[in-house]
Amino acid sequence: MATNNIESIEMLRSEIHFSDYNPRIISEENKKTLKRGIKKFGMVGGVVVNKHTGYTVVSGHQRLSVMDEIKKYNPDTKENDYSIMVVLIDVDEKSEKELNILMNNPNAQGTWDYDL
Repeated sequence: MATNNIESIEMLRSEIHFSDYNPRIISEENKKTLKRGIKKFGMVGGVVVNKHTGYTVVSGHQRLSVMDEIKKYNPDTKENDYSIMVVLIDVDEKSEKELNILMNNPNAQGTWDYDL
């Protein structure tokens, strides 16, 4: 899956669509915490989007959904469309799903060092 076709670009939100297989869910309480963080620090960390599958979100579903709420974006009417920086990749659908699982896998994210 390794690719050199990775770039950071600005896209309109209306060009991007969520995957229908994303395994990550978020509680309303956690969503409120995420929203506070995004309002305070902005959209830190890239939303990964796959060009090959029509600009599908691979990683960053929760952050993007919170941004939609903040911007009052309506996906049906495209009302309040906005620009967002994304990490654009170009991989096949199988690799996209593998990457989505990796990016959402708590076992691949390490653990907390509470002494720090």
